[in-house]
Order: sequence, then C-alpha cells, then structure tokens
Amino acid sequence: MTDQDYAEAVYREVFNTRHDDDDANPARILEAITMLTEREQIAVKCRLKDGLTWRKVGNELGVTDSRAQQIYLKAIRKLRHPARARDMSVTKIVEQRDRLAAKMYEFLDTIERLQLENDKLRDGILVPNTVIPEDAELSVRARIEELALSVRSYNCLKRAGKDTVADVLNTTYRELFRIRNLGRKSAEEVVERMRRAGYVEWADSMKWGNIHGGEDE
Repeated sequence: MTDQDYAEAVYREVFNTRHDDDDANPARILEAITMLTEREQIAVKCRLKDGLTWRKVGNELGVTDSRAQQIYLKAIRKLRHPARARDMSVTKIVEQRDRLAAKMYEFLDTIERLQLENDKLRDGILVPNTVIPEDAELSVRARIEELALSVRSYNCLKRAGKDTVADVLNTTYRELFRIRNLGRKSAEEVVERMRRAGYVEWADSMKWGNIHGGEDE
C-alpha cells in the first residue's frame, strides 16, 4: 500500500466513510499521524496500512489484542479532533481559506476607513468617535473549534453544551469550574484562548482563585 493509499484509508476511518471522494489531503494526513505517540502510530499503521488483525497488532506493540485496540481507538479520536481533521479535508481547507479571505477583506475595509478618518483629523475635521467593530474579534457565532483548544478542553466544553464562542462568554467562572473533567489547567487554557480571540474583558473577569470554588461577587 502506498503512502497515498494509507492516507486515504486513515481519512475514511477518521470521517467514518467508505469513500474519500478525492477530498483527502494525503500530506496533511500523514503529518497529523506523526503527531501521535509512537505506539499510536504503530497501531494505526499496522491496522490501516498493513491490515493486521488485532492479535498481530498487539504482538507488534507487546500488548494484548484488546489493549492494542484501545491504543488504536485513542489515536483515531485524536485524529478526529476538529483542529486536525479540518486539515485532512481539501474541502474544509478551501472553506477555511475562503473564510479567512473574507475576514481579511473586512479588516482591509476597516483599515481604509480608519485611514480616511485619520486624514480628516489631520486636516482639522472632527469625525465621530471611532470604535473598532466587534468583528475585529473572533465572532461570537464562531464554533469553539476555531479557538484551537486541546482535545481535553474541547471535549469537556462540547459535552457541557458549549458549542460556540457565545456559549463560552455566557459561562461564569463557577460554571466553568463545574464542567465535568475540565480541571484547573484546562480552564486556564479556555480563558487564555478566549483572551487571544479578543475577549479580554471576559478573560479578566475569570479570577483563578474563584474558578475553583470561590463565591460570586
């Protein structure tokens, strides 16, 4: 089996489909596989490239067949993380490129408008107060996939019904702490990603001491 055939097999497994419809991006798929642990890479290769049985995969890893299957399934779950799976699909990459291009043109329009207003001010012409539009931030309608969270943080938020940036913004620090399996480190990651996305005020309102059981002010 060639590397391209292997990449397409991984694509079908990740997207749970029988056909890749020429949508697989072999280079990105093979790159994503290298991000797995050594044992996970071996399990995926043995199963999808070499077509080995679970017993033989276990022999390659020095574990039982059931343990080999667990290692394999964990690897597939990692590959299914939106931040990785998105790059495995040609269609999704094109969609992402188009979204970024549209956002770039929005920013260029904003920059041009600000330059015009700045020219007026230099000429002594008073202009209304200029406010950077909200779309300079990651849109509140954006899916949490665009926050580029770790697998753990992403899964915890999804299980808690936090699908969009707006859902996260509507979460208090007490609610954030009570999300099952999130933990302090992951909670801090969520807050930091939201800060980088432009929601500094919300991030500043998350007091680390209060995330873990403090009383609301």
